Amino acid sequence: SLVRLGFWLLAVCTAHAAAMVVLEGMALRDAAWLTATTIVTVGYGDLFAKTDAGRLATVGFMYVGGIFVVASLVSALVDWRTDQQER
Repeated sequence: SLVRLGFWLLAVCTAHAAAMVVLEGMALRDAAWLTATTIVTVGYGDLFAKTDAGRLATVGFMYVGGIFVVASLVSALVDWRTDQQER
């Protein structure tokens, strides 16, 4: 479960970075930075999507990656930790 969620998170982050490269014309380094600051909800504002398609991709990324996958990953970690403590 943890490994599967980790792969999902990696896949979503990779897809968002690729979308920023294609849709926004960002360098891969900048796209990775935007993805990293978005997934942890910091959002410094130094980089952001300027086109409607880029903004839509970022909002979708936040809902799928930032909320669902990260929350599921944290939940799985807590469950694993609880199981370890009970043993």
